[in-house]
Order: sequence, then C-alpha cells, then structure tokens
Amino acid sequence: MPPNSKPQGEEIKSKTTLSLELRKIKAIEFECSTFHTKVVYLIEKYTHPIAMCNVCQPPKQFIVPNNQESKDLIMLGELVRTLSQVDPARAFVSVHESDCSADDGFINNPQL
Repeated sequence: MPPNSKPQGEEIKSKTTLSLELRKIKAIEFECSTFHTKVVYLIEKYTHPIAMCNVCQPPKQFIVPNNQESKDLIMLGELVRTLSQVDPARAFVSVHESDCSADDGFINNPQL
C-alpha cells in the first residue's frame, strides 16, 4: 500500500480542539432545547441565575433553585470570575474542548 493511502473502508477522522482563556469569558448562556429561546448572564452578574423559557407552557426552568445543579452552576460562575483574575504574566488559565496534550492531569514540561 502506498505510504499516504488508507485501507479501503477506513474513514479519515479529523479533530478540532477549542482552547479558551477564562478571562475572555464574558457571559454564560442558557438555551431552551425546544424553542431555542436564550437567557444570557454577564459573568460579573452571574451570582444567582434564574433561567427559564417563557415560551414553553408551562414555563420550563433551566435551573431549579437550591438543587445541586444550581449550586454547581453558581460555583462555575464564581470559578470563572476568580480564575479570570489570574495575572497573565504568571499563567494563562484555559478550558479545552478535548484532552489536548493532558495525560492524567499532567502536561509534559521539561522544566519539571
């Protein structure tokens, strides 16, 4: 088989990775899966989000107040706000869509 060919029946897969610095996150958005209405909170005002679709009847609540998911979402806002304040001269804090080059939480660093 030629060096750059693929066996018959095998698909070529591509991979796209998204990396985003937390300091660049300006808002958190919730979208109704039925009507695609959206509720957007600026990250600095994201403290006790109330998000629901008023088009759905009865209105569908995206976040149920005081349950664990609600508490976790509030912590997510706090985490984004806190980590976005890290001095970029010290470190860039990013989130990734895929595992990138991480392996069990450690990245190959020749200085370690």
